[in-house]
Amino acid sequence: MKTLWTRAALAAKRARGLRTNSTAPYGWRFEGDRLEPDAAEQRLLARLFELARPGRSMRQLAKALTAEGFVPRGRRWHPNSIRRILRASR
Repeated sequence: MKTLWTRAALAAKRARGLRTNSTAPYGWRFEGDRLEPDAAEQRLLARLFELARPGRSMRQLAKALTAEGFVPRGRRWHPNSIRRILRASR
């Protein structure tokens, strides 16, 4: 369990745009210790928000992204990955 001091230190690093873990949030990449926007992933995020509308499942979004040629970080688009990306990008 993270202590209050650890949480505060990580929050301060995040506020300065510094690395707090090994994986950058979707739409971003690390340049050294700083977060920088990743142009290709930013385009994907914009398209994902256009496609995501009420009644559309995560599986349908995954199929649409694959059909449009967007490349995932892993081997394929997973519905849970898309759900996490949408929640984190709100």
